[in-house]
Amino acid sequence: MNQYRFFYIFLLISNLFNCSVFAQSPNNPYKAPLYWDVYENNFVQEKAGVADNYISEADFLSNINWVDNNLKQYGFNMICIDGWGNVDYNQYGYRTKHSSSWVHDYAWWSAELQKRGMTLGIYDNPLWVNPGAARAGLKVKGTNISISTLINSSESAKWFTWLQVDKPGAEQYVKGYIQHYADMGVKYLRVDFLSWFESGWDRNMGTVGPSRPLTYYQTALRWMREACDANGIFLSLVMPNLYNDAVTEQTFGHMIRINEDCAEGGWERFSNISRGVKRDGWSQFANPFDGYIYWSKISGKEKIILDGDFIRLNTFSTDDERKSVVSLHLMAGGPVSIADQYNTIGSSLWIYQNAELLALNVDGFVGKPLTNNPSDDRSQVWKGQMTNGDWIVGFFNRETTTETRNIDFMNDLGISGSAFVRDLWEHTDLGVCNGLSVPVVSHGCRIFRVASNPNKVSTPTFSLKSGNYSGSCIVSISSETPEAIIHYTTDGTKPNFDSPVYTTPIIINKSTVINAFATKNNQENSFVISGNYTISPVQKSMYVGGTFNNWDPGKNPMTISTGNNWLTSPVLLSTGDYELKFTNTTDWTGEDWGNANGLNGIATITTGGLPNIKFNISQSGNYTFTFNDEIQNYSIEKSQMTEEHIAKDQFEVYSIKHTGEIFINTNCNQTKEIELFTLKGQCIFRQKFESPTVIIKCDDRNDKFVIVKVKSMVETRFVKVLL
Repeated sequence: MNQYRFFYIFLLISNLFNCSVFAQSPNNPYKAPLYWDVYENNFVQEKAGVADNYISEADFLSNINWVDNNLKQYGFNMICIDGWGNVDYNQYGYRTKHSSSWVHDYAWWSAELQKRGMTLGIYDNPLWVNPGAARAGLKVKGTNISISTLINSSESAKWFTWLQVDKPGAEQYVKGYIQHYADMGVKYLRVDFLSWFESGWDRNMGTVGPSRPLTYYQTALRWMREACDANGIFLSLVMPNLYNDAVTEQTFGHMIRINEDCAEGGWERFSNISRGVKRDGWSQFANPFDGYIYWSKISGKEKIILDGDFIRLNTFSTDDERKSVVSLHLMAGGPVSIADQYNTIGSSLWIYQNAELLALNVDGFVGKPLTNNPSDDRSQVWKGQMTNGDWIVGFFNRETTTETRNIDFMNDLGISGSAFVRDLWEHTDLGVCNGLSVPVVSHGCRIFRVASNPNKVSTPTFSLKSGNYSGSCIVSISSETPEAIIHYTTDGTKPNFDSPVYTTPIIINKSTVINAFATKNNQENSFVISGNYTISPVQKSMYVGGTFNNWDPGKNPMTISTGNNWLTSPVLLSTGDYELKFTNTTDWTGEDWGNANGLNGIATITTGGLPNIKFNISQSGNYTFTFNDEIQNYSIEKSQMTEEHIAKDQFEVYSIKHTGEIFINTNCNQTKEIELFTLKGQCIFRQKFESPTVIIKCDDRNDKFVIVKVKSMVETRFVKVLL
C-alpha cells in the first residue's frame, strides 16, 4: 500500500514539474495542416445504416489519386484516416489497419503516400487499450508488464477501455504507441474523445465514464507531447473540454478542436447551430464560426492552432457560402481539412485551389476578429498581418440579408493615408484606397490584401487560368503598370530579383506552378501571383476491354472527339452485370483506368491489377462507351438508333447525348459529303470526309431532330436522328 502511495506522490510531483517546464515553452513550430480526410465517406455510410461503414481501400485509393492529381500542388500533402473501422493489432496491442478487411496495413499506405510526396495522418488515441490484446496476455513493448494490468476491468466506461495512467508501464505503452506510428513515417496524430477521459461526461449522452483527477489528464497529454516532439509529430487534440481557457491543452497540444463535428455540414452546422451560446465543457461552442471568434483570444503565430473541423463543400447551397467556409479557416490560421470526395466535390474543386488565399497558410498567417464576442457584428470583420507586413482583411456576413462591412485603415490597421488593395477571390487589384467599406452578400465574404505603400506595381496577370490541361499549354504574363519588369519561376518557389525576367510566353508541357511578381523603379514591388497548371498526357489511342469482349481491348477501339472524349462504336449488350477497364493499348501493356461503379462516374488509374469498373445493364441494346482521359469521367449510354440504322448492315448513325455529338460510321474510306438538315430543310452543316468514322458536334442546336445526309460515289443515304 505504501509503495503505491509513494508512486502516486512521485507521479504528482513529476507531473507538476513537467507542466511548469512546458508552460515556459509556448512556441508552436507548426502551421495548420492542409489535408484530406475520410470523414465524409464514413459518416455518410453510417447515416445510411451500413454496418461495416469503414472506407474501402478502393475508395481510399480513388481519393488519394484525386488529391494527388488536383490538390497536392496547392499544398494538400496529407491523407488522414478517421474513426470507424474495426481493429487489427500487433504483438504490443497497437493498431495496424483501418479495418481488418483491408489488404494493406497503415505501414504500406504510409510508404505508398511517401512515394507520392505525401504523408499519412493517423486518427487514434493511445489511451484506448484493446481488450482483446489485454485478454491475449500481450506485454507492453520493452517490458515484462502485461497490458491487462494497465486497465481497470470493473470501470464503467462507454465504448472505450481506458488506460489507467497511474499503473506501472502506462507511460511506456503510450509512448510506444506513438513510436509505432512514427516508425511508419506518420507526422500527424489526431487524438479524440479527450473530454470523455478527463471528465467522463458527454453533453448528449450523459455519464460515459469516471471523472479523473486533472493530474491524470495532464500526465497523459504530457506523455503524448513528449513522444510527438521526439519524433516530429504534430499533435492534434480533439473533443477537449478546454477548461480554464484551455490552459492544459495549450500546454501540451499543437492544435485544438473548438466546435462540434462537421456532421451533415451546410451553413446550419457552420454558422447557425446554437449560435452565440457558450457552454461549459466540450464543446463550448457548437459551430466553427463562434468557436473561431471566441477562441481567437488564445491563437496567434507560434501559439496554439484552432481547428474548426472538416469541410464538406458539397453540402453548402452557394459558392458564396463555400468561399466563406474556406476563407474563415484560413483567416483564423486553422487547417483546411477536406472531407469532400472525388465523386462528391461536383464543380467546387476550384474553391480549394485559390493559391492567393492559400498563401496565408504558407506564410503561417493567423488573423483575429475585431472582437472575440460572437454576438457583436464586429466579430465578422477579421484582420491580420503577413510576415512581410501586408495586411489581410476579411469581411464575413452570417446574416440573411446583404450587409455592409468596413474597416478603418488608420484606427484598425495603423495605416495613415491610402493603401494599395487587392481582392483575393476576384484576383484583381482594386488599386489605391483610403479605406474599405463594401457590401457583402448573405453568407458571403470578401477577402482583401492591403499594402501600406500605395505606390505599388500592379499585380501580374496570366493569360490562362489555373487548371487541368492536356498535352501542353502556353501562358503569357502581363502587368498593367507600363514598363514593369516581371520576374517569374516555374518550380513553385517564390521569385526574386535573381529569377528569370519574363520576355516571351511560357510553354508548359508538364505540371507546373508559375509564380511571378512585377517591379519598376521608384515603385513598390507587386504582390506575387501564382498559376497552377496540371498537364495530363495526351493519349494516342484508347480501347475498352471487359467481360463483354473477353477482355480483348482490340475489339473495341475508341475514337477521339471534342473535349478529349473518347467514344466507341455501339456495343450490343444483354441485360446483366459487366466489368470493364479503359486502356491505351490493345494488349494491356500500357496504362488502364477503372475502380468505379455504375453507368457513369470517375475512373482512376488502375495499372497493376486494381479494381475494374462494374456496371449493370437493365435493358438489352446497343451501348456507347465514353471516356475523358483528362478529367477521367466515363459514361455508358444506350445508343439513340433509328430503324434505318439497324436495317442497313454496318452503316451507323446515332447521337451521343452525353457529349452532344452525332457519330457516323460508313465503314469505308471513300470520299463522302455529309450534310445536316433541320426538319424544315435548312442545311446547318456540310463537309467532305475520307475517314470512315466522323463525329460532328451538335450540342448548340435547339432542334429535337436533324436529318443526316451521307453522299458517296456509291449511294446517298438519309437518316433522321434524335438529338
